Amino acid sequence: MKKSIPPSLLFLVTFLAVTFVSAQSNPIFQQALGEYDRKEYAKAIDTFKQYLKQFPNDSGAHFNIGLSYYNLSNYPLAESSFREAIRVKPDYVRAHVYLGSTLSFANRYNEAIAALMKSLEYEPNSADAYFELGLAHYRQKNYTAALQAYRRSSELDPSKPDTFYRIGATLSWLDKKVDAQAAYERAIALGIKNGYAQY
Repeated sequence: MKKSIPPSLLFLVTFLAVTFVSAQSNPIFQQALGEYDRKEYAKAIDTFKQYLKQFPNDSGAHFNIGLSYYNLSNYPLAESSFREAIRVKPDYVRAHVYLGSTLSFANRYNEAIAALMKSLEYEPNSADAYFELGLAHYRQKNYTAALQAYRRSSELDPSKPDTFYRIGATLSWLDKKVDAQAAYERAIALGIKNGYAQY
């Protein structure tokens, strides 16, 4: 017997599809994206907010406002925007990751770790989440946990030189100089500036 789609699920799918199409075709949204791409973050925030007057439950717009505040180093407002994106879309992985990064910058490391672990519940193979998790542990001087997170990030995405630089820095604190040097050399080989990867 063929199963029918529950009306509530059909409504949700339709709503999400309409929202996505609206964002893609909406000139205000596109203007805001252009301002963000040009690094005109304050303008982008105002334009995204104008768009939200029409579509208040667009999680992507809330997230992009958060990114704009994040790039302006306005972490309290970035946090509130990322939380709003998550309220609208609880499984918004990138919002959880950036929330974790924002909380880490605010020295709220335990909250940052909780947010990042939440993102990993939805996407267990997120290299970015593990990288930010490593940063949070590193800033707490929990170098063993940081190393574990960084290494997992490097396994999931071995192309990022910053990850190997962080592995090298963490190994240095753990007094594993030879392994640290190898990690720094890998970072340099992947394109990180020589002056950055010192040991």
